[in-house]
Amino acid sequence: MYINVKSQFGEYCTSKAQGKRFADILKVGMSSRGIVDLDFCAVRILSTDFLEEALYEITAKYLPVKILRKIDVLNIKKELREHFLFMLDHSSKYHRDADYKNEIDEHFNKSKVDSQKAKSEAKSNNEKRKPKEVSPKQTSNTEEITVPSIDELVINITPERKT
Repeated sequence: MYINVKSQFGEYCTSKAQGKRFADILKVGMSSRGIVDLDFCAVRILSTDFLEEALYEITAKYLPVKILRKIDVLNIKKELREHFLFMLDHSSKYHRDADYKNEIDEHFNKSKVDSQKAKSEAKSNNEKRKPKEVSPKQTSNTEEITVPSIDELVINITPERKT
């Protein structure tokens, strides 16, 4: 089975949706009899989102050694190959090593909590900065203040024409 990754997904493999489609191809390839040739010629980017989706299911079922025996990665840039292999290892550890999984989950859950806390603090700070609303008529020790209407504040900015 031969797959030209660029023709299927383009030069930039970045989205989770692309990764999900790639995962479907990998599942079919892993269940087929022959070797799966993945040609990464002219692929410039393999994002973490793409690879997480692409590798998540097959690493749950197969060890990286078995996957690499079945899949031949062709024409891939060195840095993309390293990223591919790292994500393959990471995904496999995530499924098989409970301590590793807990550490990753804690980190990302903590990040979500920290992010939500930061948003809440920012919202609170914005509310503190908002000017307090003043009613049009506010009394202070029997003194009355009248706020002019918008019509009274409008200034005509159209220049006069000379005739």
